[in-house]
Amino acid sequence: YNYDEGFQGMAVEMDDSTLAKARKLPNVDYIFPDGIAHGAAIQFNSTWGLSRISHRNRQPGNEAPEYLYDKNAGEGIVIYVIDSGINTNHTDFGGRATWGANFVMGSPDIDEHGHGTHCAGTAASNTYGVAKKAKLVAVKVLGYNNRGWWSDIIAGVQWVVKNANPANSVISFSVGGDTYPPMDDAINAAYEAGFFVSVAAMNDYKDACEISPARAKHSFTVGATDINDQKADFSNWGKCVHISGPGVDVLSTGIASETASRFMSGTSMATPHVAGIAATFLSQGVKCTDLKTKILNTATKNVIKGLFPDTPNLLAYNG
Repeated sequence: YNYDEGFQGMAVEMDDSTLAKARKLPNVDYIFPDGIAHGAAIQFNSTWGLSRISHRNRQPGNEAPEYLYDKNAGEGIVIYVIDSGINTNHTDFGGRATWGANFVMGSPDIDEHGHGTHCAGTAASNTYGVAKKAKLVAVKVLGYNNRGWWSDIIAGVQWVVKNANPANSVISFSVGGDTYPPMDDAINAAYEAGFFVSVAAMNDYKDACEISPARAKHSFTVGATDINDQKADFSNWGKCVHISGPGVDVLSTGIASETASRFMSGTSMATPHVAGIAATFLSQGVKCTDLKTKILNTATKNVIKGLFPDTPNLLAYNG
């Protein structure tokens, strides 16, 4: 790959001798070996998340009664789901989900795992989605095992930057791994190009500042909470987290059929809640450059229990 959208780089194979020479070149900032990243979902067993982000106070009982939202939420906005793909034939997408690009070598243009379809459903499906009129575009960077090479994932981000209009686009990015500066640079470059990127804090129960691209300067990093407004046991924490959202036992679209649904847990599930909120605000006239401030200022404050120090006590809210 040649990376030329916002930052300059490439993914290449080279022998040790060539590598040694490349390290000495004056215009090379760094060289990293390729590595594996993964989606941030955990399979557990409540369609409660939508209700929680539309009420200031937690609703009684395990099944929250209602989701309050703008009926035109997401109109004219495209959410790019950089993930394992999307089951675009699922009836709950109502024809609004399309295929964009596939960077997983040798894999078909389908979601073989279900992680991406679930995230897409939370962002914008008819039943489970936050922004029910937004369009969805699948950018496949994770394979059947919910893992992918950093080089492919960076290429996916670059594809969106090159092909999308930041004025009416949101990136939902429920992927991450150990610190990897090229991935951070790719997210920062997307931001500099005008894109809002909702990024999973990941599920390692540690400081999100040790995770790429959650730690990236311009990631909008999302932690996870449960139905009781408790920090999810698995959720990463710290000053690199900007906000939290529903991420435990979230029901959304599945891949088993065109009508399938499934429960999943993870900061991956919280991230598309925020992407959907971003799409909602964009459709209401908020500028891309103002999305971060709008989402933070609108968030419900000081209701999350069990947060670690330096983690903002902000729960995503759809306004």
